[in-house]
Amino acid sequence: MFQPYQMKWLMIVVMDQIHSFIKVSCDRKKLLKDMMASNNDANAFASMKKKAASLATRIADSEERKEKLYIDYTEGVLDKEEYQFMKEHYISEKQEMEAKLQDVMDHLHQLEKKAQNFMNLANHLEEYLDCRDFNPELVKELVDRIYIGKDNTLEIQFKCADVYMELAECMEAITDE
Repeated sequence: MFQPYQMKWLMIVVMDQIHSFIKVSCDRKKLLKDMMASNNDANAFASMKKKAASLATRIADSEERKEKLYIDYTEGVLDKEEYQFMKEHYISEKQEMEAKLQDVMDHLHQLEKKAQNFMNLANHLEEYLDCRDFNPELVKELVDRIYIGKDNTLEIQFKCADVYMELAECMEAITDE
């Protein structure tokens, strides 16, 4: 099937592609670490944390307004109908904000989980960064298929999904909200 020189060429090309994949993953890991540490508003992590803090403050404010409303009612500033109407409004407003806060926290946890998965993958691959020799275990771990075209073109299909791109898409969706 393959001549020895073709097999050697294939092994070199596969390891070169794996090395490129590992290098890109390590570079992206550095970017992700910087992003997670940054408080820049363009950063999805910081943006979501600020949004969550804002919602928590608004929920507390709504609760305070509801309590003040009761005081106004007991002091006769509001009649029973006004009090009931405004109380229901504040309760509804608070429930909406609590639901939004829960959504934000769920998205933040999802984002952090994806980031951690990527960091774990990058940390694992980092130990192979300087390895250029053929490593059959690494090939088995990372490569799903190798396609060789009739014109000797080569395509390598990796097993692992591009976790960083999934994370970037998730962050983009969150910042677009």
